[in-house]
Amino acid sequence: MVPIIRKIKVDIALNNHNVIDLGPEYSTRIWASIFYLSSSTFKLYSIPESQDQLNNDIVGHDIWGYIKHINRPDAPFHRYIQFEELTANERAQLNRIAISSLFNLLGPGKVKFSVGGSKISLGGSYLLTPFGDMFEQSIFIKKNNLKLQTDLRMYQNKYYQSFGFGVSLFDKKISNNLNINLAANYWSQPSEFSFLTKQFKSGGSIDVLGKWMPKFTEGKFSIDGALHAKTKGFEPEEPFLSDGIYFRLGLTFYQKIKK
Repeated sequence: MVPIIRKIKVDIALNNHNVIDLGPEYSTRIWASIFYLSSSTFKLYSIPESQDQLNNDIVGHDIWGYIKHINRPDAPFHRYIQFEELTANERAQLNRIAISSLFNLLGPGKVKFSVGGSKISLGGSYLLTPFGDMFEQSIFIKKNNLKLQTDLRMYQNKYYQSFGFGVSLFDKKISNNLNINLAANYWSQPSEFSFLTKQFKSGGSIDVLGKWMPKFTEGKFSIDGALHAKTKGFEPEEPFLSDGIYFRLGLTFYQKIKK
């Protein structure tokens, strides 16, 4: 859910969309994510284990399971983690997650200003990770045809915090029918994605996305091709944690929002 919120913030900051146009989805997703993380601090329900697999199609409150697993990875597994199973330190971690989720309220529609003809706005995101969590502070810069996003990220597990950064360039015009997006990221993250380790490892990624809009489409859709290369590490919108080079193809349809 949070990666989608991050995309909406980019649209607001760089693509001339406003909070009124995207209001229902933007607000619903933000408050749903905050409620989802905050609700883990209370014992709202208890689901008993069942031998009937037809009754095991959900896993209870998965934040409880997540907290127990990263703190005690060698503990015996069972499907429905109960609130009473969590230690005092683990419940304190739930409270910290709930408070940190409010960072997602920091959006480009609220914090914006102009400097030297450039429109600058700020955005923030808070995400859970395989090794703990991360804060992301984004600066969006728009001037004429320049659309630039810079990110400062803080990763943390139980013992330490580390930092990473990224820069993204959007809709760079190569020709009348071809635009490209470029992104580069660096990070220092816990080794083997462990919440308990004191060892951190550096890595990074680069991403190139080409958007070709054939003339006959009249700008209504584009054929997209992307190349993504990364080392081992966590990225919010990347399904693979391992290192590799990945190719993607797709179509994007554009619908202008009428005023």
